[in-house]
Amino acid sequence: MLAFSIVSFIEAYSLVLFGIYVIVLNPREKVNIFAALVYFSFAIWSFCYAFLFTTTDAQTAMMWHRIGVFGWGLFCPIATHFFLILSERAKKWKGIWVYVIIYALPAAIIINALFNPSGTSAAAGFARSADGTNWVYITNIKSVWYWIYMLQLVVYFSFALYSTYAWAKRSNRRRFIRQAMSIVYLDAFVLFIGAFLDLILPAFYSNALPLCHFVAFFWGIGFFFIVNSLKLMSPIDAATPDLIFRTVVDPILVLNSEGIIIKCNQATEDTLKYKSKQIINRPLSDFFKSKAYNRERIETLMSGKALRNADIDFLDADGKTIKTISSFTLAESKLDGVVGIVVNMHDITALKKVEKELNESNTKYMELSRQLDRLAHYDALTGMPNRRLLIERVDSAISEFEANGQAFALIFIDLDKFKAVNDAYGHDIGDKLLQRASEMFKSCIRKTDFVTRVGGDEFILFVYRQEGFELECLAQRIRDAFSSPIVIENCICEVGVSLGISKCPEDGVTRDELMRIADNRMYSEKSNKPGRS
Repeated sequence: MLAFSIVSFIEAYSLVLFGIYVIVLNPREKVNIFAALVYFSFAIWSFCYAFLFTTTDAQTAMMWHRIGVFGWGLFCPIATHFFLILSERAKKWKGIWVYVIIYALPAAIIINALFNPSGTSAAAGFARSADGTNWVYITNIKSVWYWIYMLQLVVYFSFALYSTYAWAKRSNRRRFIRQAMSIVYLDAFVLFIGAFLDLILPAFYSNALPLCHFVAFFWGIGFFFIVNSLKLMSPIDAATPDLIFRTVVDPILVLNSEGIIIKCNQATEDTLKYKSKQIINRPLSDFFKSKAYNRERIETLMSGKALRNADIDFLDADGKTIKTISSFTLAESKLDGVVGIVVNMHDITALKKVEKELNESNTKYMELSRQLDRLAHYDALTGMPNRRLLIERVDSAISEFEANGQAFALIFIDLDKFKAVNDAYGHDIGDKLLQRASEMFKSCIRKTDFVTRVGGDEFILFVYRQEGFELECLAQRIRDAFSSPIVIENCICEVGVSLGISKCPEDGVTRDELMRIADNRMYSEKSNKPGRS
């Protein structure tokens, strides 16, 4: 008896921990809350039976059994409610009625268990086993409440598990189907074994021990496995894809294997000028200007996994041509299998229009091309290379180092007290100071090196390292250049510099490492200066 009591207490403690774990996964979701309540109801049942096993008289054993009704009487409706929320069927029932439908009968069973002198739905009382060491049920099979309880278990769980399975089939997602089937098998097994041990067996075998709550522990373990291995109720797996789908700025559609649109985002509605209800459940080919991408292309996609960067013209609701670069990819995972075909459309209508205009005049095209290249790679204010050109140069230098060992360094530079100049003289003087600083940096380096303005008052120097060339000498030369005030239009600008140096290969052989280290060292130097800004 003591062993059963200890095991029951450990089981109750474990079930409480399982319940807390499920709530912590996503405490705002009803489905998590009700899953935890199922765990807690089993914990109450096990906790009461931990005391039942150690009692010395049948009356006290019956008392603990009656208190345990808040566990064995509530797990069925709470579990049913959980499955109805999971399967989204509970959304169809509004307000208080969902609670009345689910909990009215269990409430009657609980009241009967607490106050009926003839016993509960599960037992009329308790008696000593044949060997006198344990308590056994005195069956209450002749009571109408016994059959009400049995009918409740069968009806509630049958409806709940069917709803869960139907929800999974409707989703057409392998992960949901695996979740649903695992739940159905687990609950059917636990329900059958539990009902057999506590309701059926005592009617035919007088020495049947009350062991159903031990079977409930296996349900807890099995459900924990489903939560973790099959990602049931996982907020990350469930929410993240939908969040990305809603917020991405390019049109995104999801097709089934037949090429029928089953989902689209807001950007798709904005681009095609149709409402989602006018788009969903239609073949994607309905929106093509050309019928080149038809069912055959979908079949090709299904076998080849992807179709990248296809030039496809769509027609919007006004009949206007929308030129796109579209990619088709099979969406699949180990848990879900093939979820659908994801279509990403990038609207290049404006770009195509610009290309057409440029083609009309080769001279205009070449000039605009040069302007675009300069805008892309050079800072508009100082005329210095920008971050993009720096990244290209660093990546090229890394490849050069790997090929022939040519070392290089990055010097991060930030102007000290630049904000004070802006505040005192205005942004016009500040801009001219940045232009002057750029020229000063350029005068300090060799022709093989170059200066980059990466934003605000921050600059980066790219420097090749050669024998006899000292980086610290270069750094000191830059500091000396800014040691005296700079006069711009009679405005005295007292600024200094903070520097941070990273070397390839000593500090790293990747762009991110080198830039991060140089940046950190620059800020470390700046933070040690009084009155920095």
